[in-house]
Amino acid sequence: MSSREETQLEDPSIARDAAAAEMARYGIKRVPADMFHYREYRYASLGDALAQAKRDAKTTGAYAEAEQLDAAPWHGQGLGGVWLAS
Repeated sequence: MSSREETQLEDPSIARDAAAAEMARYGIKRVPADMFHYREYRYASLGDALAQAKRDAKTTGAYAEAEQLDAAPWHGQGLGGVWLAS
């Protein structure tokens, strides 16, 4: 291990600075991203998380309850991961 690598391990801010410099050099930007957690899984798409939850609901007998939620007045009016009542 080089002395530079050892220094980065000792001071994490150096590693962050190095990463930021590399990102700037190549024009890479960091953007926040929503993640949807369902059980032990993470989804980048709310639609994918809902699809899995509905599949699970069918196999556990909770499908009728999930269908009632689909008919709720706030369904489909999400904004940034927050569901708003209409």
